[in-house]
Amino acid sequence: MKFGVINGVAVSERALREARIARAIVHLRAHGVEHGARPVIERWLPVIKNEGRIRIGDRAVILGAESRVHLETREGATLLVGDRVLINAGSTITCHRAITIGDDVKIANNVAILDTGSHEIVAGTGVPVAPVVIEDDVWIGRGTMVLPGVTVGRGAVVGAGSVVTRDVPSFTVSAGSPARVLRTLEATPRARA
Repeated sequence: MKFGVINGVAVSERALREARIARAIVHLRAHGVEHGARPVIERWLPVIKNEGRIRIGDRAVILGAESRVHLETREGATLLVGDRVLINAGSTITCHRAITIGDDVKIANNVAILDTGSHEIVAGTGVPVAPVVIEDDVWIGRGTMVLPGVTVGRGAVVGAGSVVTRDVPSFTVSAGSPARVLRTLEATPRARA
């Protein structure tokens, strides 16, 4: 049996995991976040500003190892995060209208997902806001920005440091600024590990 240490006391890995789950549930509920079964928050608690609706699915993991994850919804906005999603340290999800993240999505460190440009581009035209959809089994690389109005298709991989300004087709690898399709992947019915 594997053991860890909490405040100088040896405890089993299972007890550590259960403590992380309990801590996650308390933190999410304190911020009005709906959650599925067994969410986990590792290390730093995420910063949550919830004026709308946030729903996190079963067995989601938020890793705050190096820096905090930030989740924000504005009034009337909806952020839906699927089952078995991994959100890594330093990532920010800002939702003014709607962001949907499917099941089995892996979000690397320092990723920004935004459904708003946050300010006017041309004076008097208003702040652009458009829903973002990230379908099932997507992998988003470190330091990537996903901008308003984008859909990232099922099974897609977005390379590190990319700026996603337009839709990414399913089962493709995209990278760059702006992100472009580099190759096609073989479609598979199973989620990647």
